[in-house]
Amino acid sequence: MFCKKCGKQIVDGSKFCEYCGANFKTNDLQSFLAAPLTSLLIGILSIMLSVPILFQSIIVLFSSGREGASGMFLTLCWIIAGWVLLATRRSEYNERKGGAIAASVFYFLSALLGFINAEEYSDLIIYSLIALIFGALFLTFAMKYKKEK
Repeated sequence: MFCKKCGKQIVDGSKFCEYCGANFKTNDLQSFLAAPLTSLLIGILSIMLSVPILFQSIIVLFSSGREGASGMFLTLCWIIAGWVLLATRRSEYNERKGGAIAASVFYFLSALLGFINAEEYSDLIIYSLIALIFGALFLTFAMKYKKEK
């Protein structure tokens, strides 16, 4: 768990920060999203879910002769977002917030691309909805979890 005031890591379930003395609640969305474990799990899940998307795109490319670039770009966005979350999960406050914003941008890009091409490839709707949820989660973290001075 991280302090909302100074951004330092503190013991889970603490009622105040041992570094700056700030009081806070421990059962809110920001604490959940700020946890390195959340970034680790969603980062790994993002990378793992990109594998079937990539295979589907390759199968479409070779079996029907249609272009599978939409799925491949969606896969690339998910892999980049996953790596950003993994790389910034143990960073200081500003890097974590920047990582959450960058991951959100890539998730929203993949969702947009999926929705645009959903008429041609209906399975992209599912992947786009998942990307939209992940993007909204980390954008919420970036917007609401503010470091106070």
